[in-house]
Amino acid sequence: LGGFLLNDIEYSLPLIIKNSELKEQSIINDVNIIFDTVNNLSSVAYKINTDVLEFILEKGIEYDLIIDPDFKHPIEIKKNNHQKLTISENKSLDSFLSKKQLEMNILGLALIFKNVPEFYIPVRLDNRGRIYCMVDYLNYQGLVFSKGEKIYKYDKQSIDYLKIFGGNCFGNGIDKKSYNERVEWVNNNEEDILNFRNGNLIKKADSKLLFIAFCFEYINYHNSLFSNETSYISHFPIQLDATCNGYQ
Repeated sequence: LGGFLLNDIEYSLPLIIKNSELKEQSIINDVNIIFDTVNNLSSVAYKINTDVLEFILEKGIEYDLIIDPDFKHPIEIKKNNHQKLTISENKSLDSFLSKKQLEMNILGLALIFKNVPEFYIPVRLDNRGRIYCMVDYLNYQGLVFSKGEKIYKYDKQSIDYLKIFGGNCFGNGIDKKSYNERVEWVNNNEEDILNFRNGNLIKKADSKLLFIAFCFEYINYHNSLFSNETSYISHFPIQLDATCNGYQ
């Protein structure tokens, strides 16, 4: 069923997530494109971006990509010393510990799946037709990883989409500029992108992990220019104009 290994156990869920606040639940007409949409999304194969994963494990703390597992929040130390916490301190500590645990869960799953050639992520709908992943932590609405093949031939438009997404990942106002200006920004900063480990751009990027993933992909594309191949096969998901919809 979708992306689950069922081990011969019968398992099913309604396609639409139930909303207890509604008097009547949403229904799907017999003639529609919803079933094909959900089936197509659930049939896309994904794999872990091992380049990004290894970089996180090696440089994650240095570039502030993850919380140091050994780091103890000052409020946590205060609590361990049996000192009374304010309501604000309790909220801050809960938020910090939740984020820390979330990162550990995601990294743990990524390590488990890193050698899996492909896996799938089933989806469901809410009552307004918005699509949500059915699995926690390791999903494309929350983590950066590679997915099914896309082919970028050596023409300007295809490569420009990769560059535009690179500008989006860097942010700092670049993502609000025109497509041409984002492409120009990548061209002007190509040396630092190809040598992203120097940290010049990573430290400034708004979406550090996405930008690192873009840099790895851009390096692969750049290296392919010196090969005899006439096209470049990419496993990198590019998101354009997807501000508030989870994953367009």
